[in-house]
Amino acid sequence: MARTGESFGDWLIDSELPGRGMELTEFARQLDVSTSTIYRWREHSPRSNMIGRVARLLGYSYVELAERFGMGRKKSRGNDDEAEHVRRTIEELAAYPTDVYETILARVEAERRRQEEGKGEGNRKDS
Repeated sequence: MARTGESFGDWLIDSELPGRGMELTEFARQLDVSTSTIYRWREHSPRSNMIGRVARLLGYSYVELAERFGMGRKKSRGNDDEAEHVRRTIEELAAYPTDVYETILARVEAERRRQEEGKGEGNRKDS
């Protein structure tokens, strides 16, 4: 799909969209961005949520595009299976529209706080 050293923007503008017979202006409209934003992807990779939106419109998975273009795969020491699962889940959630993504993250954070408060109460009972 992507030639060696080819940027996400180069692939999208020069290969993928023409290969599908899609006009850049129409694709930009579907993404709700300007064509200049897409042209900037030749030099700078788009944000995770935009990669997800592009993937969804073109029928790819977020992970497939991110891995092909070396995006979103930051390795860290001690990265265990659970942390990797959480990272991938968050990246995939980023493909959703911003309002949905933020709502989901807010719910997750509220649940985390609720669980932390429950742990704190349990510790006080044991004391």
